[in-house]
Amino acid sequence: MCTSPLSAIAWAVMELETQNHVCTNQIRRQDDEMKRIREEIEAVQKIRRDLETSLRQERQRCVQRESELNEQCIMERLKYSEAMQSVQDLRQTITQLELRKAEGWAHRQLRGSSVCDADDDSTSHLSIGSNGDVLSMGSEDMVALFTDTTVKVPVLDGLVEEMPNTETGETRSKKDHGNGINDPVVRIP
Repeated sequence: MCTSPLSAIAWAVMELETQNHVCTNQIRRQDDEMKRIREEIEAVQKIRRDLETSLRQERQRCVQRESELNEQCIMERLKYSEAMQSVQDLRQTITQLELRKAEGWAHRQLRGSSVCDADDDSTSHLSIGSNGDVLSMGSEDMVALFTDTTVKVPVLDGLVEEMPNTETGETRSKKDHGNGINDPVVRIP
């Protein structure tokens, strides 16, 4: 009978050791599982931090690139504005030169130069470079100016072949208007 309580105790101890072994294995497995989950969490957090850093860098690059593009756009607009201003200045210069040329031609005509004395090239190139605006040589105002301008064309009496003799001072003084040149008035058509 002595053996029976001892065997019951031994059986209980053995059962407790088995439960202890099972619980220890469960705890070990749970620890391993928790360790694995922690490692996964750390890996995911590291990937997340890397992605956030990369996203910040990309945003900074986008902001910087956008700033550069805006600056380039502004510079291109400035260049375009400067080019348009240069074109406008050149047009104005051309207009002023055409106007001066026309004024010079008109002054020559008013001083008594004949139309034949004007250089053919200078009159044929009056409209070169004209931009067709109101101030250019082809404008109606300039045509009106030339239409209203009276031109004195000198008549040289001694060059006419039909007359056998040249005129003397006496006969010329009868015809002229006091300056030695017959001054018929010719209007430019």
